[in-house]
Amino acid sequence: IYTTTYHFTQGEAASGQNPIANPSAFETLENPQEIWVRIVNNVINCVEIGAFDYEILLSPVLPQNEDIPPIEECDDDLT
Repeated sequence: IYTTTYHFTQGEAASGQNPIANPSAFETLENPQEIWVRIVNNVINCVEIGAFDYEILLSPVLPQNEDIPPIEECDDDLT
C-alpha cells in the first residue's frame, strides 16, 4: 500500500528522483548525515516527505585482559 524511498536532498525526495539504491547497505558520506524520506500512499497517490539525521555512534573499545594491570592486595596491618 505504501512505497518508501530515501534520498540525499529535499528536492530529490519531492520529485522521487535518485533514491538511495540499497538503503540496507547504505554508507554515510558525513556523520551525522541528513536523509530525506519519501512515502507514497499507492492507493490514493498521496506523497509525504520528511527528513531525519542518520548518525553512527561508535562503541567504546574496552582494554583486553593482558592490558589491565593486575590488582595487588597489600597487607596494611603494620603491627
